[in-house]
Amino acid sequence: MPTAEQWAIFWSMGDVNLDGKIDEKDLDFIISAMGTFNPLADIDRDNLVTTADLDIASSNYSLEIYEYFGITKPIDWVQGIIIGGFVLGMLVVIDQVIFAEKKS
Repeated sequence: MPTAEQWAIFWSMGDVNLDGKIDEKDLDFIISAMGTFNPLADIDRDNLVTTADLDIASSNYSLEIYEYFGITKPIDWVQGIIIGGFVLGMLVVIDQVIFAEKKS
């Protein structure tokens, strides 16, 4: 899991919604806050959301926090269940094939 410091660094790179990736959602958030005082979208901390903040996020577009810091991404629990179910299903099939071969 990323540390608080890594989250802060990644926010300063443009992940203003703190979802771990710099994407359209972040750019849209910055654009919607343009010209206002919004600390979440004010990446350069000049007390006003401007094109400079948008430029920072745009220059880091498509980065993901786990890849950027070389951290192993945890498996989504739903994905884990699907993968686990697939593996379990494959083990059952393999077992049935081996059992059928032993009977023959």
